[in-house]
Amino acid sequence: MSPLGMAYFKWASVALFVACLPLPGVCTAGHCGLGISYLVFGSIGFLAGWANLSWLANPILLLSWKYGRRRNGLVGLSSAFVALLFASIPLMVSDIVTNEGGVATGIEGFGVGYWLWMAAIGVMVAGYIFEWAGWRRKMA
Repeated sequence: MSPLGMAYFKWASVALFVACLPLPGVCTAGHCGLGISYLVFGSIGFLAGWANLSWLANPILLLSWKYGRRRNGLVGLSSAFVALLFASIPLMVSDIVTNEGGVATGIEGFGVGYWLWMAAIGVMVAGYIFEWAGWRRKMA
C-alpha cells in the first residue's frame, strides 16, 4: 500500500476519534459520560483502577497516527494493536472510577462514543495490516 493509502486510514481514524468526543462513552449508574470528559480527566485518574488504564490508549493511538506515513510500520502497527488492547479493558472489568473520590461504580453499558473510539483504533490496526499485506505481496 502506498503512503497515500495509509493516510486514508489515518484520517478516517482521526475523524472517528473526533466524532466520539461529544458522544456518550462508558455508562455507570444511569449516567453516560461524554468522550471528551474521559479524554480530559482520564489523564488524572488512569491509575485509579483497571478500567481507567484504558485512557492510555489515547497517547498510544497518537503514536500510531505519528508513524502512519513511515516506511517501517512496525512501531505504528504495534502501537495501534497495544492501543486496541488498552481500549478493550473496560469490556473485561465490571467497575470503573468516574469521580474524584476514587469510588468505583459498576459499568452498566457502553455508549456510541465508546464504540466509535474503538473503531478509530481498529481502523489504524486494519490500515497497518493492509499495509503489511501489501508490502509482503511486493516482496514475493
